[in-house]
Amino acid sequence: MKGVIKGDWGQLGAQAVGAVTIVIVCGTISYAFFALQNKFTKGGIRSKAEDEVVGLDMAEMGVLAYPEFSGSHK
Repeated sequence: MKGVIKGDWGQLGAQAVGAVTIVIVCGTISYAFFALQNKFTKGGIRSKAEDEVVGLDMAEMGVLAYPEFSGSHK
């Protein structure tokens, strides 16, 4: 195995093929996962617009994480 420095591009080509294959496989699996999730849940992974404006602390956990920054503390 000589490598690119000695003029052999075969190793770099093999690694590039492997990297592209991994990107394609992971992208396909991710797309299938999120497509199924969107089909079986209402809205998929997206929160409601109203919850995003108010803040997701109340919507997801029922409490304010940092009430001192919300202007509602005393």
